[in-house]
Amino acid sequence: MRCARQGATPFRRLGIAALTVLLFVAAAATAEAAPVKNFDVFAGKVETRGDAHGYGYIKWFDRGRRVTVAGRINDLCPGDGHSGQVWILANYSRGYQRVVAYPKDSAGCEGRGKKFKNTSPSLAAGKITYVRVCVWEVDQDADPDSRGDQTCKNYRR
Repeated sequence: MRCARQGATPFRRLGIAALTVLLFVAAAATAEAAPVKNFDVFAGKVETRGDAHGYGYIKWFDRGRRVTVAGRINDLCPGDGHSGQVWILANYSRGYQRVVAYPKDSAGCEGRGKKFKNTSPSLAAGKITYVRVCVWEVDQDADPDSRGDQTCKNYRR
């Protein structure tokens, strides 16, 4: 009987060691899983008759130091002479800011909008604390800096 116990002990230790390694790998994979936040922002209809709609997702990776943003900006009817534009800005923990995407739908309000996908650069500016998404209407014909309605929202990891 004593020999049977001694023979089983190495297998039990091997099983515990394997389980420990498996749990450690699972915990590391969960810690590295990239958080994803969806965004859905409308410019509004106070200044102009039309509207602009920006929507998509923000995916954090590289331990929170980089993001990928992807989505669509759409100029909505009725036509008012303005284009829809989205401005996406990454704000870093050390006070830096970097524009990640700046796409515009200037094809008119009848279309499906413009798709975009961009990734922030790798900077020594620390982790990205939040991403700011602004959607507005801009009058391309009269003055590129002339903005109609604008709405901004912040998204944290």
